[in-house]
Amino acid sequence: MAAGKSISGAVKGGSSSSSSSSGGGAATTLSPAPPVTPAAKSAAEVVAAAKAKADALAKSAVQKYTYTKPDPRAIPILTPTLKGRKVMKFVLANRIQVYLVSDPNLLTSAAALCVEAGSWQDPDEALGMAHFVEHMTFMGTARHPKPGFFDDYLAANGAQMSNAETSSQHTDYAFACPHKKFLQALSYFSEFFTEPLFSSSGADKERHAVDSEFEMHKDDDSYRMYFVEKFLASRKHPFQRFSIGSLKTLGHVNHAMLAAWVRKHYSANLMHIAVYTGLDPGAVRDDIMSHFSAVPDRNYTRPLVPQPMLDKDTEAKIVHLQTIKRLRSLTMKWEIPPMFDHAPLLRPDRLLSSVLGDEGEGSVLSLLRKKHWALSLSAGMGGEGRDNPTFEVAITLTDKGQSLWDQVVKLVFEAIRRLQLDGIPNYIFDQIKLKDTHSFQFQWRTSDAFNSAMGAASAMVKESLTTFPRVSSVIQDFDAKACQALLRFLVPERMHLLSMGGVPAPQGGFPRREPYYGAQFAIEAIPETVIQDWQGSGTSSEITAPKPNMYIPGVSPGSQLRPSAINPNGPVFPELPQPDLVLNETFGTLYHRQDDSFGDPWLSASFRIRTHKKFVETMGAEALVLVSLFVSCAIEHIKTASYPFVTAGLSAGLSLGKGPY
Repeated sequence: MAAGKSISGAVKGGSSSSSSSSGGGAATTLSPAPPVTPAAKSAAEVVAAAKAKADALAKSAVQKYTYTKPDPRAIPILTPTLKGRKVMKFVLANRIQVYLVSDPNLLTSAAALCVEAGSWQDPDEALGMAHFVEHMTFMGTARHPKPGFFDDYLAANGAQMSNAETSSQHTDYAFACPHKKFLQALSYFSEFFTEPLFSSSGADKERHAVDSEFEMHKDDDSYRMYFVEKFLASRKHPFQRFSIGSLKTLGHVNHAMLAAWVRKHYSANLMHIAVYTGLDPGAVRDDIMSHFSAVPDRNYTRPLVPQPMLDKDTEAKIVHLQTIKRLRSLTMKWEIPPMFDHAPLLRPDRLLSSVLGDEGEGSVLSLLRKKHWALSLSAGMGGEGRDNPTFEVAITLTDKGQSLWDQVVKLVFEAIRRLQLDGIPNYIFDQIKLKDTHSFQFQWRTSDAFNSAMGAASAMVKESLTTFPRVSSVIQDFDAKACQALLRFLVPERMHLLSMGGVPAPQGGFPRREPYYGAQFAIEAIPETVIQDWQGSGTSSEITAPKPNMYIPGVSPGSQLRPSAINPNGPVFPELPQPDLVLNETFGTLYHRQDDSFGDPWLSASFRIRTHKKFVETMGAEALVLVSLFVSCAIEHIKTASYPFVTAGLSAGLSLGKGPY
């Protein structure tokens, strides 16, 4: 579970996609007094100055690159249809890191750039500045001053989309387009970072776009709780400030302020580029070098935030949100030291998550389900930025569980106590590594180049380019001491408990109000007797570590995954392979097709159970309701028993379909 939310820019020049916003309350003035700024230049003067600066940068740019050293522990990709994929990793002279994937099977090309600057660097007098810069970056360049010229080019050439996203400590920009137009689009894209114009003619439109993102989540309970968390965070930490931006906080921001903020925070040595393309990698590499070498390297240092994010005043307390919807959820949250996020080789959080978040026999959730106290439980590392990780356990309760919420939490502490006493078995690490390796070696063919590029650029922030993406994708080392060190922080007296209907509402109601979304909330101290009961938690005989999962390929001898042969003369899309009829009886029919098109070591099965049309004709809407209820109950009933299969790689679903019978 990720607790943080990013600010997502509006989709530009293509089909719409979902976007998320972040922000939060703070003891800040909604309408800060605008600072004294120099007289605005005319549009022509701004364009001329920007073009002159861009020309000077281009002339002074050093046109060269350096390949990274080979990864000494590289894992080969075994997906047969990815044999033609080529990967280049290199660094430009201005220290921009580049991850380039060339795959002839890709349907489109995409590029993304991540810069390590975000909303935590907003000036106090212009909260939301980083988000506004993200929007304004698309409003023309010195060579192409028309606002939205880039999106117009993409749309005219059948491109999918361009988009951008602002987070606490980085901002991502990306686009996708047909292969034959990619190199030209890449040239235009580079101008955003060498000669941005921040045209005043587009400022009002983008200000309103930012404001609409702020307004759009006011009725979403998860965002309302997020804003309350920000409002209650440490006054010394940037997390507590409003970060989306609005007409009030950005109304006075002009071209000069935007340009000054970019000069202060954007630098080539803090940028990462990811490209997915079907073009020749050498040609794309040379174009990247040609266009992005002019991005200024200002030799900035990656910003660090050493202060604690959560306020100690909310430790051992319940934060109650007055929800709009009828919810029954609890989140147990602990802030943990940055070292747990800065040591990607160990990842004790993943080992703890695997055990505490297990859903099989002997798990916390299986016991909660038996008692009819909870419907779901997830565990994992969350947090904001790179320096303020949290460990969180989120639980969806039943009505019965809500009335016994303290006993639900106690069971979690009993599971934690079991891990402190027994440790995490080595085979848990071995199984996670096996599954990670399988996913990496037999990864799916890339169908969405845009999101692949955007995700890769963002992930490059946390890993050395030499090993990327191996360390991010496959757990590396097992350290029992690191697991115990993390467990020592998961104690009742340091826990922040967030309730969205998970704990009965306090008698005094919800007297406090967060200033941006107006979310009402209350803070209630957890009774000392309850804290002491949790602190004295023993171990339940009904909660045990997950047993070795023999269904994971590689756990049992001789069960390794292997690719299958591909028929080079097989059908080519749009022609489709035809299955063979192997069974045709009164009970039903069965078709089978041996894969010789992709070679993946996976199978796909689909079963359709038909009901007679008179079933609906006789019972009407009641029939649909009953069948929907049956499907939900069946899914719930098999969750615990099916979990070992799910963790081994099975993806299964049961749903109500439509048909002619």
